[in-house]
Amino acid sequence: MILRPVAHDRGRGAVQSRPLEPSKTWYGTNPAPSSHRRRGPRWSLLLKIVGWLAALVIVLGGMSVALLFIADYNMAGNGSSDSGARVAWVIERGDHLHYAVHFTAGRVFDLCPCTRRTADAHYFYAKFHAVTPHQKAALSTIHPHSLGEFGAYLAAPFVVGADWLGDGANWLRGQRPPSTVTVLLDQYEVHPEVIHVARGTHVIWRNADELGEAHTVTADPGTWLLQFDSKWLEPDEQYELTFTERGQYSYYCQAHGAPDHGGMSGVVIVD
Repeated sequence: MILRPVAHDRGRGAVQSRPLEPSKTWYGTNPAPSSHRRRGPRWSLLLKIVGWLAALVIVLGGMSVALLFIADYNMAGNGSSDSGARVAWVIERGDHLHYAVHFTAGRVFDLCPCTRRTADAHYFYAKFHAVTPHQKAALSTIHPHSLGEFGAYLAAPFVVGADWLGDGANWLRGQRPPSTVTVLLDQYEVHPEVIHVARGTHVIWRNADELGEAHTVTADPGTWLLQFDSKWLEPDEQYELTFTERGQYSYYCQAHGAPDHGGMSGVVIVD
């Protein structure tokens, strides 16, 4: 309580103290003008919102990486039944995981001109794991020069993400790529002659020749990715091989075909 002197009616020098009425100024009981109010609570709220958004991005990012890891694990290209070997393959060569990591890193380093070379390096590595047309197109617009290219640059991550969501939905509905494909060797022909498979697919060639002829499944000399030879397969015998790397694998029968798609021959295209 503040005291102030007041004149008394009985003497010139006499004083009397009485309580000062509550101040009407901004530092009293009345609310302060907006220009003098503290702004701390507003900044605190803003920081909380930013923190929650950052936490949400981290959680969603972690879930996305985990789902991509599971997708690569289920289609592990090494064809192994050992879980440890499959995990090692995913970490080393998984297409979904490596594409997502390198592509995201490229976009992050793209934000600053001082790290563009690092971004280009990540984009380069992502090309080795780009499988779908949309994934390849996303890597073709890394340096936009027009408004349309800039729009494609911004939309590319969402387009690729939508593809992955669609693949996940198809997987849950049971629409999954076959893990095993059978090719028949019958009457000097291969059925089907050309097959498209995913990495990790197990291909079985079975001699179903009704004439009793023996056949071979022999890689073309120019098939440098993988050389294979089944030796002679008698009727009802089979030869099995798991394809772990993308590429085109041509083969022929030594008795009834020739390299470069001559006679009894076929092609395995690993996408």
